[in-house]
Amino acid sequence: MLDHFGTPAGLFGKVGSFTGLTKTGRENILVRWQDDMAELALCPNVYTKMSGLLMPVLGHQFHKQGRLASKQEIYDLAMPLISHVLNCFGTYRVMFASNFPMDRVSSSLVDIIDAFSDAVVAYDPNALEQVFHHNAKQFYRL
Repeated sequence: MLDHFGTPAGLFGKVGSFTGLTKTGRENILVRWQDDMAELALCPNVYTKMSGLLMPVLGHQFHKQGRLASKQEIYDLAMPLISHVLNCFGTYRVMFASNFPMDRVSSSLVDIIDAFSDAVVAYDPNALEQVFHHNAKQFYRL
């Protein structure tokens, strides 16, 4: 199980002294992450969790701005990641997971769930139950 879509640190902004400093640097992080996820998805026994996409390590600045990301902001930031992962892994090896309380500094749980579920439905209207229920049940043998 790959947590947090592999956490592409610095994708949305500066993290530390060297990561995500420039637009070009962030574009390189995205391309590398996309390639890495596509390669990992070739392993049929690997699943991934759609979680942790609002952690500050990705470069989000919401916590420094003293505000929470809106549902629309979350959707706009997460949709390219979610659609890429669903495209690579398919709808049967991706599952939603909460990353609370860690994501609390960037948004509310309700807005994250709503934005992520909207992104899944936009990708495939029939995938919502699979990603938000069936995959975890099957993977964890519940």
